[in-house]
Amino acid sequence: AMMARLGLEPHIIAQADQNKVPDAESTWGSYYEHQPRVLAGNLQKGLERLRLVQERKRKQA
Repeated sequence: AMMARLGLEPHIIAQADQNKVPDAESTWGSYYEHQPRVLAGNLQKGLERLRLVQERKRKQA
């Protein structure tokens, strides 16, 4: 949701799978109980968008 609010266009690749991460439960605690997803997107576009958001915030301060 946060990525979409920033105008980024994330694409869901897969559900995150704790079985793929060594010691996931002890390292990540209850993280996987919230059904996280693996996302991908255009990093260049995302960085440009984040710079614009940051610039606007500086101007408002």
